[in-house]
This record gives sequence, C-alpha cells and structure tokens, in this order.
Amino acid sequence: MKSYTLIPNEAGKIFKPEDLYTITCMYLTAKDDYTTNSTREQLAQIAGLSFAYIKDKFLPRLRKSKFCEIEGYTELSDSQIRKRNKYILPQPITNYRIISKEMLEDTNLTPTEKGIIIGLYSLTVNNSFNIGFNKSQISKYLNISRNSYLKYEKSLIEKGYIELLSNDTTNDRHGDFSEGIVLNCSWLGTKELNRKVYESTHNNANFQELG
Repeated sequence: MKSYTLIPNEAGKIFKPEDLYTITCMYLTAKDDYTTNSTREQLAQIAGLSFAYIKDKFLPRLRKSKFCEIEGYTELSDSQIRKRNKYILPQPITNYRIISKEMLEDTNLTPTEKGIIIGLYSLTVNNSFNIGFNKSQISKYLNISRNSYLKYEKSLIEKGYIELLSNDTTNDRHGDFSEGIVLNCSWLGTKELNRKVYESTHNNANFQELG
C-alpha cells in the first residue's frame, strides 16, 4: 500500500462522503499506474466497512458514476476459475489533493467523517487549509443535506478537526469569511509531502503547494 495518494478534486463532488472515503482507500491500494485489483473482501477490510456495503452499495454506484474504467478478467486460483475486476483510476496531474495513509489509522473518525474531511479538503483555498464557502454551498458540493452537514461539522469541531476561521486569530484570513472554516487534520497533504510528490515525478506540472 502507498504511504500517500493523490485524489482528483472532482471526486469530492461526484461521491457522497462515505463513498469518497472508500474511493480514497482504492487509490491507496493502487499501483503506480493507478490500477488496482483489490477484491471486495480486501477493500472492505482495508476501509473498515462491511462487505455488504462494498458489494451492494459502493461498487454499483462507482460503476454508475463512470469515474473509472472497470475491466473484468478471470484467474485460476486454487484450481478454480475466479472472476476479478481491475479498476483503472483517473490519474490527476493538476487539481488534486494529497491524502496520507494515516487516514486509515485514524480511529477518532467514522468513514463518513473521513469522507467529509476529504471533500472539504478539495474545497480549500490553495496554499492553505481555509474554506470560505457557506454551509449551503458546502453541503451541495458534498451531496448531503445542509442539516446533515451541520451535524458533521459540529462533531468535527468538537473533535478538533475543524476550527471556525473567525476564531483562528493566528490565521491572516480569519476576518475575511463570516462562515469560513479551517481544517486541522494530520493526514492531509503538507508542503513537505507536496515537495516529495514533486521530487518523485520530476514534473513541474505535478507540483502544487498544499495539494
């Protein structure tokens, strides 16, 4: 498994939070060519989700979204022919965010809360963890109701993953957005991690400050 992965920003507006978290898990299992053949059982174990959710909810929605290519194939295993899928995930060159595999080890958050954080991260202002959108705009982007978003935001504030921008007096943008928030999450991309991505690709097009 990778120590980090790149997630296209567009994924945040395609998938609901729990699915967004799950697609991030798929990205973490993908090879350098952004393909993965993780089974439903493996993905459920990695994500800490039920097999039924992966089989009956996530994968049908992933297929319907056409977010990635899915190629079926067969393999011989234990003298039995088994059907497998290979998932060819979009490889982001620009407009992405970096997620560390520490996400999987964070036991303070539910899968849905992790998906909320990932979705919010894709809305941050470049070179910061600041978000200036209002609650209605954010909930629409995350594909959840405003009331649901407010419930999750309250929980994430209490857990220390979100702070109101107006309360963060050390932030030079704290007075700019009346409803602004700032993310405080260790497994989101940092400048150091972005430089690591840049150095590994030797491609200026892949370098973005803070994601």
